[in-house]
Amino acid sequence: MVDGTRTTMGLLRRLDVVIAATLFGAAVAPISSAYWCAESSCRSLPDAVRFYGPGIATMAIAATAFWRIRSWPLRIVVLATALYASYLIPRWAERHGRWTVHVDSQSCSVHAGDTRDAIRRKCGKPSYICRGPKNVDSDLWSPFSGVVCGFSGDVYIDRIVTYDCRGRVANVRGFDPGQAGDSRPAQCVTWAPPEDGR
Repeated sequence: MVDGTRTTMGLLRRLDVVIAATLFGAAVAPISSAYWCAESSCRSLPDAVRFYGPGIATMAIAATAFWRIRSWPLRIVVLATALYASYLIPRWAERHGRWTVHVDSQSCSVHAGDTRDAIRRKCGKPSYICRGPKNVDSDLWSPFSGVVCGFSGDVYIDRIVTYDCRGRVANVRGFDPGQAGDSRPAQCVTWAPPEDGR
């Protein structure tokens, strides 16, 4: 019983290190979806390993490395760094991502930062254009600065290519179009044919 209590107290004393390791793992995890299998459901075992592996490996490495840190000032610095990394790295990955969009029997490559016109040239006309509520598009390095604009995206079968406030690709996400193909992405409030929605 005494050993169990000591273990519990030891874990509680190191809770900040566990939180820091989790934040570092969560920071690295989006790199997988931005570069490897964002365009698929990661159904195969190798895809699942690539999708979940970097985040889990980073958590394990960070926990092992930080477990021995005893100095409170250094632990606070580690926790603050992990917190900032959990904001910065996912934003960076999103802004450097590349995805595959399937169009009929073909596919096209979409890169973060591409313009809508470039996507139309590469992928053709979308099924429809989707619009949604306003959102804040913040700067990569400064989370406290941002621009508010309406949500906009081009839908290609079961992928939605979303654009930032500058009209450049921000992300590509998959969604379930339903058996009849008439289900809309969750972000869509209104939709229109490409000719009307531009």
